Amino acid sequence: MCLVRMAGSWPNTLVMRRPKTFNTSSGVQNGMPIKVRDHLQQYVVQHLAGQDGVLIVDETRFKRKGTKSAGVGRQYSGTAGRIENCQIGVFLAYRCSKGHALIDRELYFPKAWCENPTRCREARISDTKPFATKPALARVMLKRAVAARIPARWVADDEVYGSDSKFRNLLVKQELNYVVTISCQQRLFRNDSHSRVDESEVRSWHAWYRHITLTILAHVMLGALGGNPTRETAET
Repeated sequence: MCLVRMAGSWPNTLVMRRPKTFNTSSGVQNGMPIKVRDHLQQYVVQHLAGQDGVLIVDETRFKRKGTKSAGVGRQYSGTAGRIENCQIGVFLAYRCSKGHALIDRELYFPKAWCENPTRCREARISDTKPFATKPALARVMLKRAVAARIPARWVADDEVYGSDSKFRNLLVKQELNYVVTISCQQRLFRNDSHSRVDESEVRSWHAWYRHITLTILAHVMLGALGGNPTRETAET
């Protein structure tokens, strides 16, 4: 079942001057995925954003062998359509008439990991890390996108996220139109580029965030340049 909601008025557009260069040296050299993520979101605002923008939430799996990779476990993979041993990454993408790009990411952390502090320590993860559902991770990323003032008129996602009332309530609160898939058993109340990131061999917690952040950064750059690096060179 598909649920469509039209929000009220849309906030004023953020107007920013297009920079000549995109400097990520400090974030990359210091191994700071958070800083790089924030920079790439501003880059999207300056180079790709349009008033017809859409935010898309989806997940993908990173197939693994063994039990040591951060967050790995036997879990359902929508990518594969079956249960398999894998990591699950939740992603936020942006698309408009100017292009498209991945703009955020979170690694899903199964409850079994949260209940096993020894396993967390072995993977160099805080043994006090709280469990968060996939929709909760999506809500965090959407809040960051709104805070970054990425212009979007719509949000789209599948049943995993659309069936979560807290996720939908956040969209209403942020005055975002949405088209989501929901479970047919759920009751509703009124008023209520060319590379595949899932083929990486990165296994540790911190390395996953470093690798995936830099991968989506490259995706943003390619999207902004329209696959033609010489365009940016000519402008600078």
